[in-house]
Amino acid sequence: MGSSVVVQGNKGFILLELCMNNIHNLDSIVVKNIDGVLSAGGSFAEFGWDSKHAAVIVLFSRTNSYVLFCRITNKISVLLSRVVHCGNVVATPARLIQVAKSQVDYKLGTNPLKMSYMVGYGKNFPQRIHHRGSSLPSKDQHQERIKCNGGTPYFNSNNPNHNLLIGAVVGGPDINDSYSDSRSDFVQSEPTTYINAPPVGVLAYFKSHPY
Repeated sequence: MGSSVVVQGNKGFILLELCMNNIHNLDSIVVKNIDGVLSAGGSFAEFGWDSKHAAVIVLFSRTNSYVLFCRITNKISVLLSRVVHCGNVVATPARLIQVAKSQVDYKLGTNPLKMSYMVGYGKNFPQRIHHRGSSLPSKDQHQERIKCNGGTPYFNSNNPNHNLLIGAVVGGPDINDSYSDSRSDFVQSEPTTYINAPPVGVLAYFKSHPY
């Protein structure tokens, strides 16, 4: 059902009926134990690589604001120029811009750890990100071929990654603002595409609209 909410035609979401016929399945999420990590398939309030529940909820909203949210990465300037109604709460453009900026500032170091979660930005940033190319030595440092399991020692090492993935944004801290900076904690240390995509639009907005 997740894929159906991102398929859009000239007249809107062409698989809306499919989603409506299966909306009851959202109430039967099974918690799974994957390699010791509990997963409920994602939160209703966020997107994940294996969960699109948030999009389903937004799609079923009776307001037209779902269009803005579904296009947030490439239509950020549109979102930040509209008044968004969330029940009895009204978010003005000024408030949306303020929240967006606070989120960017947090990622770049305005947080309890005084840590930037963008690799290479500032003096204190993640050193052991969950990324194969970053953690393995370059060919000029390691001439021999590294086999499939040959990367395990580098993965388990406490040393910083061999290569800096400049500009990569990691998952970030937990709810208590704690960050372990460990490759094995992929939730916090992996620079996934869906984590790195949104900041591109937000930073582009603030570049063209100095705040």
